[in-house]
Amino acid sequence: MVDFNNLSQEEAKDLAVYYATLVNQVRNAFGTDKVVVTPSSVEFTLQLIKEGYNEANWDAFGEHMTDGKNHNFQYLRNYGDNHNTTVLENMYGGLTSWGFGEDGLYKITPSNKQTMDSLKETLYEGLVGYLFDDADSGWGHANTALDLSMGHSMGKEAMAIGFDKYGYSHSEYYRLDNNNNIAADAYQLPDVSTIQEELDKVNTVLQSTKADQASKQKANDDAQNALSSANQVLVAAQNDVKDKTATAQKANDNLTTAQNDLATLQSQLSTDQANQKQAQTTFNSFDADLATKQANLQKATDSLKAEQGRLAITQADLDNANKALNDANNNLAQKKQVVENDKEALKADNDKLVQLQNNLSDLQNAPKLLAAAKEQVATAQKALADAQEVYNVANDKLTSLKQTAAGTAANVSKAQQVLAEAKNNEDAAKEALDQAQQALTELRQKEALAKQVAEEQAKLAAEKEAKDNGYHIENNQVVDAKGNSVNGWTVKGNQIVSPTNATVDPAVSVTTNVSVNSKGQVQPQTSVTTNDVKTVVATESANPVSTTTVQTREQYKQQLKSNNQLPQTGNNDSAILSLAGVALAAMLSLFGIKKREY
Repeated sequence: MVDFNNLSQEEAKDLAVYYATLVNQVRNAFGTDKVVVTPSSVEFTLQLIKEGYNEANWDAFGEHMTDGKNHNFQYLRNYGDNHNTTVLENMYGGLTSWGFGEDGLYKITPSNKQTMDSLKETLYEGLVGYLFDDADSGWGHANTALDLSMGHSMGKEAMAIGFDKYGYSHSEYYRLDNNNNIAADAYQLPDVSTIQEELDKVNTVLQSTKADQASKQKANDDAQNALSSANQVLVAAQNDVKDKTATAQKANDNLTTAQNDLATLQSQLSTDQANQKQAQTTFNSFDADLATKQANLQKATDSLKAEQGRLAITQADLDNANKALNDANNNLAQKKQVVENDKEALKADNDKLVQLQNNLSDLQNAPKLLAAAKEQVATAQKALADAQEVYNVANDKLTSLKQTAAGTAANVSKAQQVLAEAKNNEDAAKEALDQAQQALTELRQKEALAKQVAEEQAKLAAEKEAKDNGYHIENNQVVDAKGNSVNGWTVKGNQIVSPTNATVDPAVSVTTNVSVNSKGQVQPQTSVTTNDVKTVVATESANPVSTTTVQTREQYKQQLKSNNQLPQTGNNDSAILSLAGVALAAMLSLFGIKKREY
């Protein structure tokens, strides 16, 4: 999680590098100078947001999106002057949004806890808004981001990104020249073509891996199909075994029945034989029944032979069924072995598939792993360089201490003699020191007095020269009563400065009025009143955030009210929103949350 209101130097650097890379892609298409990100630009941006907006409680958009304070122009101008640069600023609603309720627009405050991804997504949306939805601001934001057109182009620039405590994003651009050292130690920005080449290589490997994976997948599918076929064969064999087993069981049941019938017949035979014996015994008595008895005996004998024949047939069927059962069991064992072999092959293919999927995941994460490895190498190299530097310093100190120790013993006696002499001369030295300090104090007083007199004389001379020649301000220049530019004289605020650096009031009054466009760019109009004749000169500022204004906030609001305007910001004075425009924005916001740009 990231606290957007308290970004660390490293987090702010990461966001700035990401944003600058996006900006440079578009600048490259337009042929304008690419921006750089440096430690100074990141540090300046964090300080600027902290002091100029957070600590100053400077809410640029306000609770209702139309009642904000705009850009902190005075602070931006002073900050640029103090660091020998010019600051251009784009602002976006960022993490904050506004909804529309019964009382009009109301602010929806974002959570302090964000992720780097959510912050980068917000910055991306803001840049897209500048580039494709900035017509109502005369494309001022787009021109600032792309270093295009008068008033928005500064040539070589450094930049950085940050968020204020209200959730608004700030993109700050700093002019680079020989008078500042902002460009020092610029961070390495990712090269899009190099990244694309690496991505193409990874994609090539990925496609190759996918093809290999497809081949392995086909082999796996074939193995699965073979396994399915083997399972079908196994099921058929199992069904066949089941049928054979049922047939054998039936034959066994028939054999049991036949054996039971045979036992019955044998019992009947025994009975018949007993009867025969009895019959034989009584043969002589029952001679008339002999033929009948013989016929019955023959019938029983024939029945016995028939049952014995059926028993032989049943026994043969049982032998055939047992043989079929053995054959089916052998076939089942073979099919089971085939299934086991297929299972082992399938397991090996699945293991290879898992390995390929892991390789694919590693390839997909290769750019991130490479970036992390490069960062670790850079950190290790820096740590090694720091350690080497510490070692060199320590070694130099050790050498110096050894040399000092060698000379100390020889100088002890001499030092003791000098100390004795110094003690003898201590009183005289203290007295001389007191006299010197008194003389120095008197000299400084005289110098200060002389300097004050010289400054007063210079100021009186400058005031006399300005008054006698009618020096006044026109077009931010010092001119005389005839309108000729005065060499060596400069303008500071509403005063003029002589070549001797004396600040005096101009000979005539100067009034500066301002108008504010939809992006908050201040366009000055300087009025010079001389001999009851008023001349108005409109100036196009090349640096919107360093324009001088003498209006108070109440005067500014009164001017906007008299012009039937609401506070707006931006970089083009032709896109001032009217009351009807704000009403339209409020109606549109009925359908969702509305973002805002400055």
